[in-house]
Amino acid sequence: MPTRRQQLLQLLRRRAFAANDTPLPDIISAAGLRPGASDWHHFADRLLLLLGALSLVFSLLFFIAYNWVELGRMGRFALVELALVGAVALYCWQHRRRWVAALALLSASVLLGVLMALFGQVYQTGADPWQLFFNWALLITPWVIVARLPALWLLWVALINVSAVLYYSTFFSLFGGLLVGEGSERWFMFVFNGLALALWEWLARRRERPEWALRIVAIAAGFAMTSLALEWVFSPASTSALVLLVYAGALAATYWVYRYWRFDLMLLAGGCMSVIMVLQCLLFKAIADTGEAAGMLLLAMSLLGMGTGAALWLKQLSAKEQARHE
Repeated sequence: MPTRRQQLLQLLRRRAFAANDTPLPDIISAAGLRPGASDWHHFADRLLLLLGALSLVFSLLFFIAYNWVELGRMGRFALVELALVGAVALYCWQHRRRWVAALALLSASVLLGVLMALFGQVYQTGADPWQLFFNWALLITPWVIVARLPALWLLWVALINVSAVLYYSTFFSLFGGLLVGEGSERWFMFVFNGLALALWEWLARRRERPEWALRIVAIAAGFAMTSLALEWVFSPASTSALVLLVYAGALAATYWVYRYWRFDLMLLAGGCMSVIMVLQCLLFKAIADTGEAAGMLLLAMSLLGMGTGAALWLKQLSAKEQARHE
């Protein structure tokens, strides 16, 4: 479905507005393409509300850390628990105001992590660090589902990723030995973030899509897969060739989804950057094996050539997508 900007561009190209019609700046403002005073007020209101909530949460954390000895054990727990109960009470009180209620649950989710970290620090439970983040994610899952706030979903995804990395650093394997090796945690990050991205895209197909949050999850999955491909480049003997098949499949899926199903130029550009990195590393390895000094010039020229080609290709795709909506 064409956006308002695309629809207005179509009308301008067809010369739908006569010279004596409303001036173009007024048309742009009426179409909602240029934010007005109410839009800026709405944006500032939400931004300041978010920053204020996070500032209160972290100020409590820093206050407890600075006054650790003076507060005592009960004082530390009392402050965090009162703040947590207050955040939940604010959600119950303002549940009809979606943005305020969602921020209240976001604050409660962060405070719950602070409470768990405080409990582990005071009583020295001896639990592994990965358990803190995993249990934190597990406990806030109902709030994540209820709030439907992209920032809270990202926090949940980040906690799962961190817990997996810490679990691997402790046991050097994932899922009871199912994933063993140097790249186990990156395989998990790729699979988990890829599935989270696919599920989020499918659930948001008929709703307002938080593109910035989806791009962060896609970048996390792409970073993990690209690092696995680079590891294969520099140490193919210790890395399975399956990496190349999965890498090629991930690139093909990225191209199809964000070229035909939902056009996203930024993620297509990310795929191009990943391919350029892998090809450049392959070329660098070949040049390093030969020991030719002139190879550095070839490396620089190939980088310029591939970067230029990718930019022209992305520009062509953008033009085709724009023409398709006309």
